[in-house]
Amino acid sequence: EDANGTLWYGTRETHLAQLRCTTAVTLPHPPALNSPVVNALARDPHGRIWVATPDHLACWNGDAFVDQTPTNEPGSFVIQYMLPCPDGGFWIQTQSHLRKFDGRQWTVIETVVTNGVSQEWPAAATNENFTLLFADSQGGAWFWRRHGGLGHISRTGKISWVLDAEGKTLGLVQSWFEDHEGDVWVGLGDGGLARLRPRLFHVVWPKENVDSKSACSVCQDENGVMWFGTSGKQVVRWKEGEAMTEF
Repeated sequence: EDANGTLWYGTRETHLAQLRCTTAVTLPHPPALNSPVVNALARDPHGRIWVATPDHLACWNGDAFVDQTPTNEPGSFVIQYMLPCPDGGFWIQTQSHLRKFDGRQWTVIETVVTNGVSQEWPAAATNENFTLLFADSQGGAWFWRRHGGLGHISRTGKISWVLDAEGKTLGLVQSWFEDHEGDVWVGLGDGGLARLRPRLFHVVWPKENVDSKSACSVCQDENGVMWFGTSGKQVVRWKEGEAMTEF
């Protein structure tokens, strides 16, 4: 949804469309866009709509699209996903790379997503896609890959992987949230809840009185208290270093 309340979406045919009040309008030839094929669509923190065609990035100015493709590296690649950042930039996902751009300049170029533990992916996972999860307040981004677990890429392109106390990568990540202090909370499909701080990993799930190990939703209230929803329809509260199911 843009700043004017218009809902933008991509059709099954990879065309761009709008929902204006109750009327759906398909845009087979979007104004000033170099291609009718739209691979990704995003809204930045200022309410502006951005689209990615197979080889260009463009921003909607209210009347037409304006080309915003970075000019400092002309390499060919296919954009699959765009993730807006709080710092005004975007993380771009291709089939096997992460890039970041800001102000029509690539600030991170051709960062190959590889396994931070063994320095290379297992042979079976070489062509496995990864999933961008969210951008953090420091200009970095978090992503997940089946055979690599949860990873982080900094604003300068440095990749690191989250390991538990036994040195193992995390399993399926179902939910995530960055709180006011910059801590990242992730709900794990097979291991409850984890809180991540720089170089630290804490499992904070209560050992008793919880009907499910899976944290499916995470949020924080105005007083800084963390709340979690389980797959068993139970609510867990984290306050002053303690997780509780009764309050």
